[in-house]
Amino acid sequence: MSAFHIAAMYPQYFVSLTGFPGYLPDESESRMNALKPLCIYMHVGERDVEWLTPIQRQSELLDQKGLRVHFIQRRGKICADDSACQASFRICLPKSATH
Repeated sequence: MSAFHIAAMYPQYFVSLTGFPGYLPDESESRMNALKPLCIYMHVGERDVEWLTPIQRQSELLDQKGLRVHFIQRRGKICADDSACQASFRICLPKSATH
């Protein structure tokens, strides 16, 4: 189980969601809509080859749906094995304040 899966099931217990790397395995409308109140950080290293494309694609999809999502690609890193990826957070503003 991933943090994205749990947060989509119980969004009332979360304010933010971070994957190092990670994404929502079930892209149903109900699961994506459940994440709308959350600030989502999707980290991936450029050397996380099996993660990079699906995470980037999903971050773009969530952004198009109006979710507050931050896609962070770490150059030369493998976020699955690197705690340095966990140091790059941004302030999460309401969607209307960022556009």
